[in-house]
Amino acid sequence: MRALSIDKSANGEDLCGDKLYVIEGKNEAFSIVTAKRIGIDYAEEAKEYPWSFYIKDNPYVSVK
Repeated sequence: MRALSIDKSANGEDLCGDKLYVIEGKNEAFSIVTAKRIGIDYAEEAKEYPWSFYIKDNPYVSVK
């Protein structure tokens, strides 16, 4: 949320509404990294699935 300058005042906002929305961004090259999700030990075999995605070397990624 920091990368998008969105603070806690947006909690509960409809992501399909007219206050928060996504528009086409910059046309720049980047690499997508996949990783296993964390904190889901209850998910049995699915805890190892690579269902976490982030932009490589992005400073806003908290856990890699």
